[in-house]
Amino acid sequence: MIAVILDTNALMLPVERDVRLFEELDRILTESYISLVPRPVVAELHHLSDGAGVEATAANVGSDLLDRCSIIDTEADFADDAIVELATTETVLGQTEICADTTAVDSTHNHQSGEKDIGTHTNVHNNIHAGRQINVEADAHSDDRNADLIEISDRESTAEATTEIAEDEYSTIKQYVVTEDRPLRNRLYEHDVRVIGIRGRNTLEITEP
Repeated sequence: MIAVILDTNALMLPVERDVRLFEELDRILTESYISLVPRPVVAELHHLSDGAGVEATAANVGSDLLDRCSIIDTEADFADDAIVELATTETVLGQTEICADTTAVDSTHNHQSGEKDIGTHTNVHNNIHAGRQINVEADAHSDDRNADLIEISDRESTAEATTEIAEDEYSTIKQYVVTEDRPLRNRLYEHDVRVIGIRGRNTLEITEP
C-alpha cells in the first residue's frame, strides 16, 4: 500500500500549474494508494482561501480536493513540520475493524441464544409424544447450539480475515510526498522519503532521495 502525503502547494497545483493532480497520481503510481493530508495543511488552505486573486482560488480548489483525502492529526502545528512528521511515521493507520466485528459477533450471539432456544423448544413440545419429549428436546437444543457455534465461528473467521487483510494492507506502507517546496523537499530527502513533483509543464514524476 502506498501513502501519498499532500502538502499545501500540491493541493493548489490544479489552479496554479494546471495539473490534474489525482489523474497524474493514478498514472505514475503502479499500486493502489491512499491520500493523506495533515491537519495543519487544511488550516493553511483555509487561511489562504480567505484572501484574493489566483492564490485564494487555488486554495479554494485545494480545499475541495480534501474530500478525496484522509485528514490526519499531527503533533506539529506548522504545515511543513507536519508533512515531515507524517512522512517519517512508520505506522500511519491504526486497525479498528476487528473491534467492531468482534462486538457485532458477541451481540449477535447473545441475541440469538436468547431467542432461538425458546422458539425451538416450543415447537418441540407441540409436536412430540410425552415419552420422547426429553430426548428430542435435548437433540434440538444440541442442534441449535451447534448451529450457533457454526454461525459464530463463520462470523469470527470473517472478522479474523478482515483483520489479516487490513494488517497486510497497512503494515508495509511506501510513503510519498507531493510538493513543489524545495526546502521541504530537501528535508524529506534527509529522511529518505520519495518526493513527487512537477515534470515539464503540468505532469508529475517521482524523485528518489
